[in-house]
Amino acid sequence: MSGCTRLHAHFASLPATTAMLAARVAGIPFTFTAHAKDIYLKTLSPRLLRVLINQAERVVTVSEFNLRYLTDLAGPDLPAGRIVRIYNGVDLNRFRPEIPSEGTGVPLLLAVGRLVEKKGFANLVDACEILRDRGVLFSCEIVGKGVLHEELARRIAAKNLETLVSLVGPLPRGELVRRIPRAAVVAVPCLVGQDGNRDGLPTVIPEAMACGVPVVATRVTGIPEAVEDGKTGRLLDPDRPEALADALAELLTNPSLRLAMGAAGRKRAGELFDHRRNIALLARTLVGVESSGEAPGDSG
Repeated sequence: MSGCTRLHAHFASLPATTAMLAARVAGIPFTFTAHAKDIYLKTLSPRLLRVLINQAERVVTVSEFNLRYLTDLAGPDLPAGRIVRIYNGVDLNRFRPEIPSEGTGVPLLLAVGRLVEKKGFANLVDACEILRDRGVLFSCEIVGKGVLHEELARRIAAKNLETLVSLVGPLPRGELVRRIPRAAVVAVPCLVGQDGNRDGLPTVIPEAMACGVPVVATRVTGIPEAVEDGKTGRLLDPDRPEALADALAELLTNPSLRLAMGAAGRKRAGELFDHRRNIALLARTLVGVESSGEAPGDSG
């Protein structure tokens, strides 16, 4: 570790614990970024997390919701500014709107994420059944892999949705860059899992917004910080397939509304998620250099 002046770890679990112990041995400070699973799982030790927060020189997290949760957990003696919020960034030059062609055909409903409980994809499949029964024109692609693949496949088959809903598996980053702008709507039906697991702020949300695609999502953790209900997409409570279907139908059947919400989402992505600004803010935060007129945690 010769020449190393500080350590930074991603995830407030084994990586942060390892960084803390290594920093003690080396006599240097450490920092870490807290995301979601690493702070919300019921099996995690709140005591260890408090130790990590109080021992770290600074803690970064990806949403205001997380910041409040960690601040409350750390206790009243936490020094001001110890925990800061810096949103994950998106490359606005790479993720960008696609000019729609004439006669674009069947609207694409896209969902991206690991096939695990907290993503809420079972509710999305149920919502697709409702959309089909209402006669709404759409095709749905769920991108990702995970332990619920077979369960979701059985659910799709049981509802006779095989021609409308596809589990396409994981895709390379470049293919997502091409596919997201072609979507009519991106669905992010997250929920809080039985094990306490939940998302902090899913990466696909700023990516979709950057691509000018409206987002239909749930009010879970930091999601309402990104999606403005009625402006850049729609927000609803989790575990409500009927309400999810209503919100999706509103956008799938209204191209002009999609265009307006997509444009507002692109603008908001530039304000909150520009990766160049957020990376620079992270660098200044980790080395303790204050920017002129911009406090740590202010990525807007």
